[in-house]
Amino acid sequence: GVIIWTADRAGTSLRPTLAHGYSEKILERLGTLSTDNDTVTSLAFRSGCVQTMNGAGPEAGGAIAVPLMTGAGCTGVLAVEVREAKPAADLTAMTTILAAQFSTLVGPADEPSAQAAEA
Repeated sequence: GVIIWTADRAGTSLRPTLAHGYSEKILERLGTLSTDNDTVTSLAFRSGCVQTMNGAGPEAGGAIAVPLMTGAGCTGVLAVEVREAKPAADLTAMTTILAAQFSTLVGPADEPSAQAAEA
């Protein structure tokens, strides 16, 4: 699966804004993610560096998290779950290229309450 996590304007939380390979029920369960969490997604956001995670065993998939960097800093993270237990270097490189492309399109997420107030 692939998720683009977008940061709120304060940079304290990430929410899934675009996803492929996950049901709506799973996305609802994910909710928002604190940028202080101990996950590869949060770490990629905080560090501004690509993060990878190996699977827990040979049959478990790994993950790649790439920050979406702009001139204003990190605006989100492209997170990809992979089938391989250890993400391959070429897949990490391709994910980094895709993240660079998405970073031109993704800005900070508006707060749901702010969206409701504007409506």
